[in-house]
Amino acid sequence: PILLMSWHGPDTRNDSVNSIVADVFSGILAQNASKWQQALIDKGLATQATVLYSTNKYVGPIEINVLPNPTKLKECVEEVNRQIAMMGNEDYFTDEQLETAKQTIRRNNVRQSEKPSWIPHLVTYWWCSGSLDYYFNYVNACGDVNKTQLADYANKYLVNKPHVAGLVINKEMNESIKPSTFFKY
Repeated sequence: PILLMSWHGPDTRNDSVNSIVADVFSGILAQNASKWQQALIDKGLATQATVLYSTNKYVGPIEINVLPNPTKLKECVEEVNRQIAMMGNEDYFTDEQLETAKQTIRRNNVRQSEKPSWIPHLVTYWWCSGSLDYYFNYVNACGDVNKTQLADYANKYLVNKPHVAGLVINKEMNESIKPSTFFKY
């Protein structure tokens, strides 16, 4: 099975600050030590759990993609919802996780800029998605993100916000697990 969820996130025209925060937020949740990964992967509820954001000039989508353990599908869906509800709390993230996410963004930016073949892609992407000033100030702006901003971002765009959700599942599993009894969005 595959669990997919999507929200309208910040865009660079109307909320460029949160478009930066979104990248740091996703960087934290990708870490093995994050509460998100520990609750889903480490406890065997899923084999993959990603929270992604795509910076765009017009609505940057926020996406959650989870590959649930088929034998624990209901528990996985419940835990995903529980984790999303907690993301609006400052203590959902540690200072160390925040710093690690910032450093990862910094390193990735250096690596990309060292490849001449990437430069045209980077400049055109950021010119279309934000602005060249946005691109040239991106790493420093990521470095300024704090835990209050992370919680505010989650509360503004994720926690109890309208979204779409889908569950891709085969017919046999649908008949045996009956996700319609617990997967209601």
